[in-house]
Order: sequence, then structure tokens, then C-alpha cells
Amino acid sequence: MRHQEIEVNADGLITCDYISYGDYDNSCAVERANVRYLKERDLIERKETGGYGYVKAWLLDTPENRELLEGLFDYPCFDDELVSQVEDEIEEEYIKDNDDITRLYTDEPLRSILQDNDMACIIPDIYYAAKEQANMQFEVQAGGNGWIDLKRLAKDYNLILCEKNPVLRSIVELRERVTELECRDGWNVCGFFDAAEMLHAVTLGNQAHILQDPEIMLQVLRYAAECEAR
Repeated sequence: MRHQEIEVNADGLITCDYISYGDYDNSCAVERANVRYLKERDLIERKETGGYGYVKAWLLDTPENRELLEGLFDYPCFDDELVSQVEDEIEEEYIKDNDDITRLYTDEPLRSILQDNDMACIIPDIYYAAKEQANMQFEVQAGGNGWIDLKRLAKDYNLILCEKNPVLRSIVELRERVTELECRDGWNVCGFFDAAEMLHAVTLGNQAHILQDPEIMLQVLRYAAECEAR
């Protein structure tokens, strides 16, 4: 709960709860944006810091600064656009920290292929498209911690990833086909994994999330399957 009052310290500086935040309190993007707003305008006389990300801004006790802080009791942020910017930054960090979305896939063949080819990390443009398609919102919760239901998002993320990279679905379908033939005819599917590695070397280069030529992939995999069948 935020206190609706101005705090004055022994040095005659003023502050309030809306320009203070930490990792384990009730603060969110608003307080972080407020402190940035004051910093950009060189209004912070003293910046108090501590453990667990604690920050509190102190201002000179002037009528203008008191009016500025009192305005936060009516509306808790100085600049809505700055709050949105801070929220976007928290979301970007959240994406980087959650570097294995494939663990949430129910599509086991696709999950294995992505992990084998170093594609398990969240790809930002796929993530944002999936979030829009699923009509989901990213949340900045207490302590400035970001959260979105990745388990729910994974389904749309999976679909869009395959739409943008049709070769992935082709790999899965061919793998399922080869596995079916293996069960029926006693095939060894090791050639599939060798072919996947060949594909990675031939078509991916340094862009691990862009598979560029489905026909090359199919030729490689079909050749591997034929070799195994001989």
C-alpha cells in the first residue's frame, strides 16, 4: 500500500512512495518510470540505494517539488509514455531470461528438432506475433517483475514459428513418416538425425531461427531415409 504523504528527512529533502522501488515491494513500472522522469530533468538531489534493487529519490524541499509530488497522489505517474517504455524494457528482459520456450510444447517431435538445432530460445518477432494472436497481455507485477502465461502462449508461438518456417513442419512430418516405416519395416532412423545436422550446416548459417529452403531439406532427409532403407 502506498502512503499518500510527503516524507521529509533530517537534511530537509523530500520524497514519497511513488518515487521509490525495490525488487520485493509493491512497486511496478510506474515507480521506475517516475524516478527516470526526475533523473532526466535533473531533479534528484540524492539517490538512496540498497539491497534487492532498492532505490529512493530525494528532492529539494521547494514549493515546485512539493506540488510535483502531491500530483502523484491524484495520478501516480508523471508520464504514461515513459511507463510504457519501462514496461517494454522489462518485457524484453523477460524474453531474454526465458530462453527455452520449447519445454512448454506438447509437440514432442518439433521440440526435439528445435533443441537439436539450437532454436529453443524465444525469438522476439515470433513471440510478439503469438502474443497478439492469442490476445494476451504482458504484466509487470510487484517488484517490477514481468510475467506472461508462456504455457498458454506456446501453442500460438509454435504455430506461427512453423508458418514462418515451413521447413520445420516438413521435418516433423517426414520424421513421423520415417518412424512409422521403422515400426513397420524395422528401419533405423539414425539417418534422420544425421540429415538434420546436415541441414543445419547447409541452410542455417548464423541465423539459427531462419530455415530458408524446404526443398533442400526434403532432398537431404529423403536421401538419408533411402540410405537407411537399403
